[in-house]
Amino acid sequence: MPIKLKRYILLFIPFFMLLYSENINIGGGMKISQLWKMPLLAYLIYYVFQYRRKSSPDWTKMYYWLSLKHLINGEMCKSLVSNIQDGLTFLFLPLSYNYFQNKLKTISLQKCILCVCQYFILTNIPFLFFGMESNQEGIDYGDFKCFTGIFQNQHAMSVIMAICIMVVLYNYKSGTFKDWKVKLYNIFLLGLGVYAMYLGFARTGWVMCVIGICILFFPKDLQAKQWMRIASLCIVLGSVFAYMMVSNKAFHDRILDINSATGKKKEMGSGRGTLIANAIELYTSGNYFELAFGYSMVGLKEYERQKIGKPLFAHNGFVTLLATDGAIGLLMEILAMLLLLRFIHRRRNCPTYRLAVSSWVMNLSFQLTQGGHIFHYDILYAMIYCLLQFEYEEMNAETNQQYVI
Repeated sequence: MPIKLKRYILLFIPFFMLLYSENINIGGGMKISQLWKMPLLAYLIYYVFQYRRKSSPDWTKMYYWLSLKHLINGEMCKSLVSNIQDGLTFLFLPLSYNYFQNKLKTISLQKCILCVCQYFILTNIPFLFFGMESNQEGIDYGDFKCFTGIFQNQHAMSVIMAICIMVVLYNYKSGTFKDWKVKLYNIFLLGLGVYAMYLGFARTGWVMCVIGICILFFPKDLQAKQWMRIASLCIVLGSVFAYMMVSNKAFHDRILDINSATGKKKEMGSGRGTLIANAIELYTSGNYFELAFGYSMVGLKEYERQKIGKPLFAHNGFVTLLATDGAIGLLMEILAMLLLLRFIHRRRNCPTYRLAVSSWVMNLSFQLTQGGHIFHYDILYAMIYCLLQFEYEEMNAETNQQYVI
């Protein structure tokens, strides 16, 4: 067995074990993931602010300020611990970017992104083919149960599979895979990732994947031949969709929001409309301070519990942020995303530009249909944006120009 293959397999084992143990409770409401994520966060904070050699782009600074803003809201005295925990979730994206920017180089980062995405897809194999049970059960819709794999829920699994599929497809498009065996292996991974994402029955991931593919492969100059290819692809995808709607009851019911047990149609979007309306109702009922700074996640979930009997968030990242962090928090999030989009656009001549744009739009669709920050998801995005910056610096190396927004 080649040394590279041995190393590839040996690194996958601790990767799998680390992810699999994340959801295991160790008592006191604490999970194993907290035992390594908190020290990791502390290390990233220490390294970035102690050893950084390069300036931070503005979008990372805005996320740092947003994390601090999360501590201030209408219930900050009652929910201080929860505010701190929620605020820390905003830090992994900018901290990871700054860490990779100062620690890695272009080639090593390219390999790291692809390898991590391949590993994420490979984690599905024990659960799909060898009967291994997940630590976290997916939602049971009667006729089917959503697949979660190694992740905490089907939405996290579906979203991460979507971005991993994009990364593998990007490497195909850019000609990274030369050997036919490597190409065949990655075709298998693509099929495995799509299959796992389908079994998750999380429409958020499906939408993200379709949007990402469209952006990644949409031609710059549309000629007659390109229009024919696009039309042919739409016909094929439409035919597959129609066939699934007719032949697969679970797929049909999930798309149309039909309760498989009763056969009755549920509220469109799995009740998102009600959750969003409740969050907006909570926000508009506040005083001037709460309108500006929000109620906290604890306050939002308690209000949803009073309304619908379940402590949920709005399932729309922007509406959730409006309720939890007020107008100030929402404006900071929008500004951070716009600064990131400007950062990407100004590097539009770089090879990774299409992948970065796909990632940004996929994240936008995620915020509109689900919301929040997923640790693994943010790490992948940080690596992609950092790779884009490395390529930009290399393109300007001849004129000794380094561009940081």
